[in-house]
Amino acid sequence: MAKSKVAVLRAQPETILADVARVCELGGLGAALDRGATTILKDNISWHYPFPGANTTPWQLEGAALALRDQGYRDLVCVQNKTVVTNAFRGEDLNHYVPIFKGHDIPVKYNFREEDMRWIEYRPKARMHVLPKIFPEGIRIPDYFEGKNIVHLPTMKCVAGDTELMLEDGTTIAIRDLVTRQLAAAPCVALDGEGGSHAPGHARVLAMAPDGSVTAFDATHFARSSRRGRRVVRARTRTGRTLTATVDHPVWTPDGWRPLGDLGPGARVAMARRLAVRGRSQPLPRTNAAPTPVSVVARGGRRYDAAFSQRVVDAYQGGAAATAIASDLGVRAQTVQLILHRNDVHVRGNLAQLRIPAETSPDFWRWLGYLTAEGCVERCASSDKIWWVNAEPAIREDFSALTHDLFGLEARPHPNGKHQYIYSRSLGRFLEDLGMAVPSVAGNKSVPEALFRCPDDEVAAYLSAYLDGDGCVSARQAEVSATTKSARLAQGLLVLFGRLGVAASCRPVRSLVVGRWTEKRSYHLVSVGGSALLRLAEVLQLRHPEKARRLAAHAARLAGSRQPSNWDTVPLSPEAFRAVRRGLGLTQAATGLASSVNNLENGYTHPTPRIARALLGALEAAPGSSRFRADLLALRAAAHADLAWDSIESLEEVPEDVAVDLYDVTVPGADCFIANGLVVHNCHIYTTTTGAMKNAFGGLLNTRRHYTHSWIHRTLVDLLAIQKEIHSGLFALMDGTTAGNGPGPRTMIPVVKNYLLAAQDQVAIDAVAAKMMGFDPMSLEYLRVAHDDGLGVADPRDIELVGEDVSGESWGFEVGDNGASRVGDLLWFGPLKGLQKLFFHTPLVHAFVLGSEVYHDYYRWPLRDRRTFEAWQSDTPWGRLFARYGHQGPLAPRAPSVSIPAPAPGSSGTPVTS
Repeated sequence: MAKSKVAVLRAQPETILADVARVCELGGLGAALDRGATTILKDNISWHYPFPGANTTPWQLEGAALALRDQGYRDLVCVQNKTVVTNAFRGEDLNHYVPIFKGHDIPVKYNFREEDMRWIEYRPKARMHVLPKIFPEGIRIPDYFEGKNIVHLPTMKCVAGDTELMLEDGTTIAIRDLVTRQLAAAPCVALDGEGGSHAPGHARVLAMAPDGSVTAFDATHFARSSRRGRRVVRARTRTGRTLTATVDHPVWTPDGWRPLGDLGPGARVAMARRLAVRGRSQPLPRTNAAPTPVSVVARGGRRYDAAFSQRVVDAYQGGAAATAIASDLGVRAQTVQLILHRNDVHVRGNLAQLRIPAETSPDFWRWLGYLTAEGCVERCASSDKIWWVNAEPAIREDFSALTHDLFGLEARPHPNGKHQYIYSRSLGRFLEDLGMAVPSVAGNKSVPEALFRCPDDEVAAYLSAYLDGDGCVSARQAEVSATTKSARLAQGLLVLFGRLGVAASCRPVRSLVVGRWTEKRSYHLVSVGGSALLRLAEVLQLRHPEKARRLAAHAARLAGSRQPSNWDTVPLSPEAFRAVRRGLGLTQAATGLASSVNNLENGYTHPTPRIARALLGALEAAPGSSRFRADLLALRAAAHADLAWDSIESLEEVPEDVAVDLYDVTVPGADCFIANGLVVHNCHIYTTTTGAMKNAFGGLLNTRRHYTHSWIHRTLVDLLAIQKEIHSGLFALMDGTTAGNGPGPRTMIPVVKNYLLAAQDQVAIDAVAAKMMGFDPMSLEYLRVAHDDGLGVADPRDIELVGEDVSGESWGFEVGDNGASRVGDLLWFGPLKGLQKLFFHTPLVHAFVLGSEVYHDYYRWPLRDRRTFEAWQSDTPWGRLFARYGHQGPLAPRAPSVSIPAPAPGSSGTPVTS
């Protein structure tokens, strides 16, 4: 594909009109459009209120009109569209377009007024991805658009390799291994010229859904890149989880997606409380399993008859050793071997093969939990020795019985009564096959990988046995804990507790055993405290009498208490909660939890999960709560049972000389994944970025365009293909003087960046803007598909930048969510996606329209976003320029009128005066 050209210039308010003219010239305006055709100025009004970063700026509109006329494009017209939530007439007034239209004689047409244009059926020549399926009755476009130029006026709106993800089946895998496998299997891998690579693929990973639940989603794109001077930080949380990532990698916080580097100690971050996996019992390794005995009818010899020989053969095939048989029968071992040889019985040497279960079970994992807690494996010359110790008679009896029932082996007691020994080379090799370290000592123990894929009852059996052996149930406070020398085992235990819906923590401790060591040694303390013990009491079956009694007592006490917690709380937004409560006309007392409401709304304390859900239940039960559905869904997501709210304990910079490879996966349905237990953005609202391609959405689709949101990426690709067929020329002028960061388009954070972009190629300009904002253009579906379809260039390596060199720009922008987008995610991409026709193709759609209007116009604007706009208008040079347009009108003097001849008969043009 040939290179595309994108012009980028720095701009300043004092020279803005000249800057617009210059960037348009560099971007190839003169070559892009047909001077004999009418040119449509398609502005972008995402919201009628003048929110910075969301709408076409007045200097962008005025500058484009002047640049076009300077280059001979006299016949200009602005076309407006409306949406179900945006009023075009209010928008062009509040954003100060009307004085520009009047001052420069630019007529305005509206694609929703029949006197201006009609909607006609259009049959595209290009292959469509989704529009024919969405609109089976036919694709309709405004007839006025055909044969005209169009100028779009949009605005601009990774983790380390050892980070562990969890797949749908429960497998934990380092992101390095997952990405490497996907890149190796991909038919084509794209290189970014800086040592990075990315490719499409498929895996099912656990991620956070818009409603706050943690479940499996499709990962569709996989990327690897080198550090190359990027700042990398390592965060450690209160619960002992760690995350190493670039400073701009977003994580989920009470304020939405925030770059990791912007967080400090005490900042709350979301973690997965429950890792929902539908596990299955796993097949066990058979390498060392005893073969199924072949029936042998023994033949007698000169000295020993057939009956005696049959006893020898049966005993040996039953697993007894030759020496043991000889001792029992009072003969020499050589005699037993001769009888076996004469009857063609396979001799296994001194390795007694095991009776190994076909697959895992609660009993199997209970035995292994005991062994992991208080056992070790020694590799001896003739046999492996498994030794194990426990002081509780009931536990020793259970371990011994399980050893016999599972493997047919005897756990021999030591004379001191507490130790037991098992001698078996085959059992040692089986444990190796299972993935355990042999020899095993305290520091190299780990949870076998197979357990993560097993069902919850098997996970519970392992944890129960492990805590029976090495755990402690506090007599005084509600806490269950275990101490281990192995960091890997500690992290595995955190994951297992998460499988059962329990938020455990891990912290380093130093201990000294008096009489054995002269100095303290480092350990890892894994603990579960507070109300989580209620869940533990439901799923664990402790066999240690005293531990079981204490756990049951704690659970009974907690069930009847307020279940306070000093960390497991839900950071609900006080402002959002208060706004909904007052909007419903409820007093604090009317919720039934007056003190909790007072603490929340005044910022004294955060509610525990139980109190948070009770408070939200009171709001949801109030008459008229449907009016606040979006806010309630957002609040409910924060309090979802699958999430817990951890906090940053430390954030340290990884030195620049430390090589760190960085990895990312794209999860379109969730835009995030669970990394080391934390909710991490995958650097991907609906299209991540909006620009030139998205600007056609309002012009070419009527008010039913919300039908397309579930397929928004490929809808934009289809619309670009149609534009290339119907327009005589396309050009885009993008305003990045104030860019929008965060959940768009109406609730972004305005960031002054002082850039203008211009290009003929709609794909290329969006790709450059995406890269400047910090996104990989080829990871964005709408850009990647348009690139693959040959509609433009999205690969930065094939884009020529003219003007400013912004190849190194990466602003670390994030997407984030607001109340409205969370509802949209739930309805367009989440579990309610199948009910779209009911919600949006029937009169029910008016309820969502009303909800969006209430949210944006009567909640967000008066309570939050107006203050943002006013601060931008008073404190930034671009805001002050905006205010000047409101007071004085256009910056340039009115151009002299030039009569435009009437179009020839049959032409779709409209005579205007400019």
